Amino acid sequence: MFLFLRWRYIAAACNSEVCLFSRDGNLIWSYRGAAEVDGELHDVFIYSPSIFSDGEYIAALGVIKIKNRAIIYFFDKNSNLLWENKTVCANSLHISLNGEYIIATGKGICFFNKDRKLL
Repeated sequence: MFLFLRWRYIAAACNSEVCLFSRDGNLIWSYRGAAEVDGELHDVFIYSPSIFSDGEYIAALGVIKIKNRAIIYFFDKNSNLLWENKTVCANSLHISLNGEYIIATGKGICFFNKDRKLL
């Protein structure tokens, strides 16, 4: 299990899901990733969550198991999936302190704004 603690919430990768917990350890929500590649649905192993300091946004990085491709998920604190992006540039993920940018690193560096635009 990977934990990322900020302020009132804890974002964690647990059992291939991204999970959001209250600071006292109660599960608020969880999300199991799946991605369509070449017309087939594949499981996503989520392993790298990141959270904006007030918990308003949560980003998570996963890998599509069969295809070995990365996928970035971006949620609000109420578990709404705001966007996702399949990429080959990521094996690590960070969200800026102001919550405006998502930085994915790996085979290069990809910068996204919170509206999914690649910068």
